[in-house]
Amino acid sequence: MSNKYELPLDIVDHDPRWSEMFEIKKQKLQTKIKTPFIRIEHIGSTAIPDAKAKPIIDMLAVVESFEEIHKTQKQLEKYGFTLENNKSNDYYYFIKLGNKMAYSLTVMEQSNDKGINNLLMFKDFLIKHPNAQIKYDFLKCVAQVEYPDDIDRYAQVKDEFVNEIKRKL
Repeated sequence: MSNKYELPLDIVDHDPRWSEMFEIKKQKLQTKIKTPFIRIEHIGSTAIPDAKAKPIIDMLAVVESFEEIHKTQKQLEKYGFTLENNKSNDYYYFIKLGNKMAYSLTVMEQSNDKGINNLLMFKDFLIKHPNAQIKYDFLKCVAQVEYPDDIDRYAQVKDEFVNEIKRKL
């Protein structure tokens, strides 16, 4: 599959403003969208100090029930988020494109402890293990060169590393 949403695939050096950009977007989501998010977390490479990343702020939103998302999907769309998929009934995945930045929003039910913890523990692992983060950065850069226009193949390369780390956790 190609880069359907024209997501930025260029890996860039860490930008210390990413944390602030996440906080601003989080505040806007909490005030403009009438979904009672239990919490919103910054996940992905932009949440890891010094990590290289695609300029996409990845966010995890936790809700009591997907019923809340069904009721407010139109609000998310008005705010610029497009539903990409809900591949497994375990989550909903939304994308919001910007000029030089994009945002992804993974929404999970509070009862999905395993899914939520997997996302947060992987981020925490890379923060605590700089050598693993450096290896992950290298793999992302290689995948970007090998698959510059194919986000699915790029993700496949990353997923192998992510799954290897998750088995250790």
